[in-house]
This record gives sequence, C-alpha cells and structure tokens, in this order.
Amino acid sequence: LERGVKLFRYDAGLWHAIGAIYLKRGETEYAKTVYKDALTVDTLDKSLRRSLDKLYSDGEDEPEILSQAKLLQGYYDQVQNLRGTSRSGLRQLRNQLEDYMKQYPDDPNGAILLARYFSLTGNDIKSKELLEGVLAKEPDNLSANLALSSLLLQAEDVQAAKKYLQNALFYYPGNRTAESRLS
Repeated sequence: LERGVKLFRYDAGLWHAIGAIYLKRGETEYAKTVYKDALTVDTLDKSLRRSLDKLYSDGEDEPEILSQAKLLQGYYDQVQNLRGTSRSGLRQLRNQLEDYMKQYPDDPNGAILLARYFSLTGNDIKSKELLEGVLAKEPDNLSANLALSSLLLQAEDVQAAKKYLQNALFYYPGNRTAESRLS
C-alpha cells in the first residue's frame, strides 16, 4: 500500500487503508504521519482531516497541516453555499482564497477551490486558467483533471473534456468518476 500511494498519491482510499493498518497495530505515531502526509497531498479531503484530528487529544499541539486543512475546508464550505451571499461577502471570500494561495503556494487545492469559486460566480475563463495552471505543474492531479473536465462538459466542449477524463484515467485507472463521465 505504501508503494501504491507513491504511484497514486491522490487516492485517499490507499491513505486511509495504511492509516487504519497502523492504528490496528497500535502504532499511532505512524498513523499520524500517514494522515499528515495524506493531507499534504489533499487538504480538501475531510475524511483524512477527521482521521488525523481524532488522533490528537485536547491540549496536544496539532500539526500545521491539520490547521491548514481546517482553514481550506472552511472556505470550501463557504464556496459550496454561495447562494444569497452579498457582493461584499463574495469579495471577502475571494480575497481569503487568494490570501490562502499566497500563504500556501505549494498547495494546489487552494487554486482548485478558487477555480470552483470562479465557476460558481460565472467566471469560467478564470476557473479554466487556474485549473490549467495546476495541471501544468501536476498533470496527475486527479481533482484538477476532474474539475476541468466538468467545467468543459458544462461548456459543451466534449472533446476537450474527454482529454482530461482520459488523463485522469491514465494516472488513476478505474477511477469511477472519470469512467462514468466518459460513458
């Protein structure tokens, strides 16, 4: 499994399996390390964050990556609930996401979430630019490939969407989301 996450680093199921094995064996510190590494890859995965959060007792200093994931996931919840948000609220959220990207420039999930924000607020061009920027640096980024394919499908550019779905399947054979969108 540990070799598997080196090949398929965006497969949260593999990370969970490794963490569960260490927990079952009573090796909590190794489990913490696994979940910290997993969150470094995918700060938007709430189940990985919850798994790591459970391993820290009250009063114990939590790692920076856990705080970072909580912050970004809080922004994610706000992006998911944009309806009825005032213009100033939208502007504030955009500024927070841009600040997050400046604070954590190595986390592609900030750009992916900002792309989602732009898509939901009607700026598909900016959304596409951000996702293409992520894929230029990390062509195996599953979330970016799927998000860009979704954006292109909404724009009815089936051929371009197909390219990103095939890219997702190249790096993650058998990915159900990509397979279902291709059929």
